[in-house]
Amino acid sequence: MGNDYEDKYGKRLKKWRKEFTGKYHDQIERLKQGFTDEELARIAPSVEDREVYDQLIAEVQEATAKNEAIAQLEQRILSLGKKAAAFVKKIPLT
Repeated sequence: MGNDYEDKYGKRLKKWRKEFTGKYHDQIERLKQGFTDEELARIAPSVEDREVYDQLIAEVQEATAKNEAIAQLEQRILSLGKKAAAFVKKIPLT
């Protein structure tokens, strides 16, 4: 039974990691820089989006304080789940 759980979620995690790692490097770098209130209103218009943003910023700050590599930060973001990964995909690069 434990193996079914690990297989099911392990496969999902590997899929998300493969899709995410490296592909959204620039968005993560942009997230580390922070956003103006105007930018944040565009990419996080809902309360739920703001909550996800707050979680992401907390992870970015912790990773920065620990001087972690971008790959480690990507793993932190993936551990927050699909909503966090989807949020990162919405981050504009300009």
